[in-house]
Amino acid sequence: IIERELSFGEYFNFYGVSMNKIRTSAIKILNWTLNEHGWLLCSRIEFDFVSNHKKHHAMKRRAILIATTEKSNKVFTESVLADIDNFKTFLCSNYGGAWEDTHEVETLIDPDSEKLQKYLSSISYDCTLTYFTGHGFADINTGKEYISFINDDHLSDDTLINKSLKQLMIFDCCNSLIQSDIPQFRVPIPEYLSAAGHSDVREFFFKVLYNTDDNIVKLKSSQFAQPSGYNNRGGLFTQSLLNCSLDKNKFSDKFKTIHTCYNLTKSYMNTVGITHQPRLLGRKKSFNFPFMINIE
Repeated sequence: IIERELSFGEYFNFYGVSMNKIRTSAIKILNWTLNEHGWLLCSRIEFDFVSNHKKHHAMKRRAILIATTEKSNKVFTESVLADIDNFKTFLCSNYGGAWEDTHEVETLIDPDSEKLQKYLSSISYDCTLTYFTGHGFADINTGKEYISFINDDHLSDDTLINKSLKQLMIFDCCNSLIQSDIPQFRVPIPEYLSAAGHSDVREFFFKVLYNTDDNIVKLKSSQFAQPSGYNNRGGLFTQSLLNCSLDKNKFSDKFKTIHTCYNLTKSYMNTVGITHQPRLLGRKKSFNFPFMINIE
């Protein structure tokens, strides 16, 4: 509430608001008066102007990283735990969007399926990134796909959908052991801490995200009913996705969408001889969710 007398032009110049932006602002004039010089003055205004900067700056996000291990299979357990570590490292880096480890990234190892379902059905953010690594299978009769949990429990992968309007879901499952010489994912520490600070990266990510279409996007490690390969360094798909996302030789813009990363990953997996190919699905044909950031 403004309780001082300002002319219309003085008021908005004082707050640095251009006249063009006023058209999209919510302004309620409660009291206009004329002074002795004929100036139109406002003695009280309810001012509800919120710039796009403030809108995207106030957005909230959550990354949920889920892994299901297999105690009797040491290599598989090492694989999914490596996936979680690598994916979390990527997200918390500048290139991954500078997610905050303490309150934006949640790691769930061998969660109870019922508790997980209840939790996911209750959350709502401006955007969520849900990543699952573990076992899964497809029902060729119904066309549905499932993710497996401990104690032989399983859920439809749609169960991981929450109430958020913008959702990216990545699945590396339906796995089988494959010996592969795929280059190991490594964290390039000096490069990860690029010239831009964490706050700059976060602000840029939210700016891009604000202009992203509402959608539920699924990126899967293989085609329907096709097994996905892994080794003790992680799923071959996850390793390929992270490596391709960080490949600066194929990167010219300030960010890569998940669609761009999917295409690069698919081409790379085919080139190195990985037999399974990823899929990108969505409720809308819009896959512009930001995945990799590179600002100086």
